[in-house]
Amino acid sequence: MAKVISVKEAADLFVDGDIILGASFGMSGWPEEVGKAIEKRFLETGHPRDMVHVHAAGCIPAGCFAHEGLLKWDISSHESTTPGIAKLIEEDKLPGWYMPLGVMLQMYREQGRGMPGVMSKVGLGTFMDERVDAGCLNDSARKITEELTKENKQFIKYIPDFDGEEYIYYRGLPYTKG
Repeated sequence: MAKVISVKEAADLFVDGDIILGASFGMSGWPEEVGKAIEKRFLETGHPRDMVHVHAAGCIPAGCFAHEGLLKWDISSHESTTPGIAKLIEEDKLPGWYMPLGVMLQMYREQGRGMPGVMSKVGLGTFMDERVDAGCLNDSARKITEELTKENKQFIKYIPDFDGEEYIYYRGLPYTKG
């Protein structure tokens, strides 16, 4: 049976450190009122904070997350629709990474069936390749990627030989909200 809750109750479900999967496209599919309620709560209380926002196809209303401290990381296919978040990334106040749109959408599907990520040839030899920049948009993302690489937990990993072919492995994250 469906349960109906208020916008505030929905926003209160978000906690510090949540990893949020935004499966919207532009303005479609994004719970804008919930986002605004999360923003309001953060501005009033400082919580939730240090969340990770993963979104594939642009998320215009996600600009409500453009406050220092609300997000810990941002991983997307582009930020052209969220100028506030793009500014935080550009100013190196928010670590940011890009991943190819198609790879991100495929990753959603794969994680939905229990797989840890996606192997693809998309991005080989480009800015996405860990031998180039691993999709990092700023210095803070590069530092985090260096630390994750030491633990073999980086988001984007070059696979030099899988059945005689080279690939990039795009690791999924353990989403807590979607």
